[in-house]
Amino acid sequence: NVFELQKAISEKNKAKIFLIAKYFADNPKDNPIQVTVVNLFNYFSKVMIIGQHLNDSDVSLQKKLGLASPFFVKEYRQAAKNYNTERTREIILEIHQTDLESKGVLNKSKNDGQLLMELLYKIVA
Repeated sequence: NVFELQKAISEKNKAKIFLIAKYFADNPKDNPIQVTVVNLFNYFSKVMIIGQHLNDSDVSLQKKLGLASPFFVKEYRQAAKNYNTERTREIILEIHQTDLESKGVLNKSKNDGQLLMELLYKIVA
């Protein structure tokens, strides 16, 4: 699911990222790209906030991010260490571009699976 994908991204676990992406591509009705893109946008928006407040406590970050538990802050911290704020900004722009392409803007030939694979490659490259 998308949460496993996000965890793999936070760890930069390329093998797991592309295994999940292949599953998503093979099952587009269960994993529509538009839903995945929205989740990745929300995820990296939180990574950006964490990156700007790395010295804050887990409880403080939990409140800033609107999380139900500080348990998830650890994963966001890991992602913020692997993707600095400049890189996170670039990723958010790539996510936006993929969202547009998934809706047919400047895209005449790529299917959703190809778009997702391309996006994930750009994220971890």
